[in-house]
Amino acid sequence: MEDARRLSIGQVARLAGVTPKTLRHYDRIGVLRPADVDPVTGYRWYLPEQVEQVRLVRRLRALELPLEDVRRLLALVDDRDAFRSALAEHRRRIDARVTRLRGILHTIDHALTDDEVTAMTTPAT
Repeated sequence: MEDARRLSIGQVARLAGVTPKTLRHYDRIGVLRPADVDPVTGYRWYLPEQVEQVRLVRRLRALELPLEDVRRLLALVDDRDAFRSALAEHRRRIDARVTRLRGILHTIDHALTDDEVTAMTTPAT
């Protein structure tokens, strides 16, 4: 790629708020490939528009989306309905997890009562 606009892995990392190690990992697992890789040195080069893609990956990861789902969502960026649908599915999974965690909190609250703590810590005879 002989594009004067190309950015080094370090530049992209700084602009997007990630490490070069993270970008290499994203390349290895197919989440975000560099625009070009030098065949001799293996050095990765990116285009300026890829900085925003990395930022999107960060936002999706902040939503606790697994990298495999992030990879799938990046392919859907131009299809807003499919993108929304995938996010809605993730929301349903998060909501189910919140419901389970609320049940656990309720059980812990119940266990914190004096009677329950005594029952839990008294050896069975």
